Amino acid sequence: MHQDFGQPLISVIIPTWNAADFLPATLESVLAQTWPSVEIVVVDDGSTDATAELLAGYGDRIKVVALANSGGPSRPRNQGVQHSEGEFIAFFDSDDLMEPEKLSCAMEVFAAHPEVDFFCSNFRSIDINGEVLKNDYLSEYSVFRKDLRPANLADVGLMPGESAFRNLLRTNFVGTSSVVCRRHRLVEAGPFIEEMKNSDDVEMWRRLAHRGCTFAFMNRVLHSYRITPGGITARGGGRFPAMVMGLERHLPNCSREEDRHQIQDQIRKLHLGRAWYLRRAGDYSEAIESYKTGLAMGWELGGFVGLMRTRLLAFLKGN
Repeated sequence: MHQDFGQPLISVIIPTWNAADFLPATLESVLAQTWPSVEIVVVDDGSTDATAELLAGYGDRIKVVALANSGGPSRPRNQGVQHSEGEFIAFFDSDDLMEPEKLSCAMEVFAAHPEVDFFCSNFRSIDINGEVLKNDYLSEYSVFRKDLRPANLADVGLMPGESAFRNLLRTNFVGTSSVVCRRHRLVEAGPFIEEMKNSDDVEMWRRLAHRGCTFAFMNRVLHSYRITPGGITARGGGRFPAMVMGLERHLPNCSREEDRHQIQDQIRKLHLGRAWYLRRAGDYSEAIESYKTGLAMGWELGGFVGLMRTRLLAFLKGN
């Protein structure tokens, strides 16, 4: 930890599991921040590679919390927050790369707009070798930008909690590694849901928005998001049950019928999407149940055809 007692402390929470190949570059990118007061909390979620030895080499420059493997990032994030001291909390994935000015940019926004509780930014995506896949990851995310109002800083837009909540019901425009949040707002909202092995992050962003947090979005690329073959983003249909859980948790928070219909339609599509993945994997009985659940929420020709095909395959395979 390096702390300037004249500046607010930012705790950067980094959950990690078997990411020793990428972790050194990630840590060096955080250690290189221009903001003078940073605490780095790495939560090792039961890694079986060289992570423990690697982290030990950083000495008191980082704080390490060791856990038995939990199978997802939610518990490590919760433990990281509990073991941190910062007035502000930043979340960062252990294979991503932080631009040197990222934390300074966030703190400039908080200083210029004391009403802001939650900061996020644009980012690029990179592959396993660090080659750029998409330099402006959010270039096609246009809907949420319509609700941004001008700020006192270039490239920054503000969004009240109600608007952020409605936008986050439709699409997740928040890159987890771009987030910096006021600690007290995060604590008030409660912990990440540990039963969720993915999508716990967007569930938290919706919760913060519903509680009235003001969001700030900076349209600058402030980190590189690494897409790896074994990463959560690459897990396809396996992510869908947690995504459904996250949406269902917020149905009671919808004051508008339009928002309730939006969530229900997304849940329906997730069930049908999961059915498609299950059918491809040859799990026909589970696929049939997912198709039936989705179709019960709203008829769709593609889903009906998928159900019929799956039933035929199950019959031919003797399932």
